Amino acid sequence: MSGILRLANEFIERMMNPAYGQVINDEYSMMLGDLLADGEDVERLLSEAHRLSRVDELSAYTWTWLLTLPGTENQLSKELLLELGQQFQAPAFRVAVIDCALRGSYRLAEGEGPHFDRVPTLDEIENPWLARLVLSTLPSVPDEAPDAGAGTVDSSAYQDAENLLVALLTVDWQDCRLAAVALLNHEWAGRRELLSFFRSRTTAMDEESRARWLRLSPPE
Repeated sequence: MSGILRLANEFIERMMNPAYGQVINDEYSMMLGDLLADGEDVERLLSEAHRLSRVDELSAYTWTWLLTLPGTENQLSKELLLELGQQFQAPAFRVAVIDCALRGSYRLAEGEGPHFDRVPTLDEIENPWLARLVLSTLPSVPDEAPDAGAGTVDSSAYQDAENLLVALLTVDWQDCRLAAVALLNHEWAGRRELLSFFRSRTTAMDEESRARWLRLSPPE
């Protein structure tokens, strides 16, 4: 990595990392603004981003910033985006990754729910990139223990699935909402825990929203 993207990586780390303090954060925010004041500089940065191939080439702060930059979706490979979604599991980061990967897909209007005639399965997730992200989150379950709650799953797998579910429900892409429905209804060893987590999250919603989302999960 070289050129304007290298400088931006340094500036963004100091702009967004609270460990540097507010004064440094503000100073580097202005420096980044000066660095990218010209539209041609932004284009040059995006061009350099096209050559990125490893997650460790940028800090988590820079990835978060870059993923929201318009035009990034045309520069980063789907493989790299998948690695980002797998390595950084925080819901807010995954929202940025998913939003970047799915730009151009059907976006739901405010208050609009996903459209489906029957509950979709994970195999029916139409977007291949999203399907790979969801499937990579779930641990393999032994064939002799296919039922919900059967088998043993490491606690980190529950957390990973919960974080992904939150991300899928946060973004307003139709594909993501359908993937969330499929994930909630999928038979795997952590299904009971995931449903319990989902229902606990709905308690903070208003009545109308809660009723709408509870219809997406199987009955208790």
